[in-house]
Amino acid sequence: MLWIPACMDANVSPVSGTASTHAGKAVNHGDSGVLNGVVSMSPSGPVQRPGGHVSSRPAANVSIQIENMDKQIITTVTTDHSGRFSKRISEGEYRLVFPSSGAGKNFPVPVLVEAGKETRIQIQYDSGIR
Repeated sequence: MLWIPACMDANVSPVSGTASTHAGKAVNHGDSGVLNGVVSMSPSGPVQRPGGHVSSRPAANVSIQIENMDKQIITTVTTDHSGRFSKRISEGEYRLVFPSSGAGKNFPVPVLVEAGKETRIQIQYDSGIR
């Protein structure tokens, strides 16, 4: 499977994943697909040395609104303790929006979900810690 990285400061174009498989066979679910994601926050601490490693951590219990391109909320998902989420939704173009979650900024991440396929996205956003 292909992980598509998304970044808060980048202009990310819609992306799609590869067909999901189960026991080596493609899974067909009509006009819907599965959106799987992992969200992480960085930095995870206030002290960072120049040239040092930027630490990140899973963004647990973060609500994410899935909107259509007209900015209408279709559904909301919440990340688990590992920063992961999964949702079966109708095929189409969507925006992932982080409403005032207390950390990071409210930014849309565009994503394309295709029927019968699994779309995976990896999102990293600024925790605001300095």
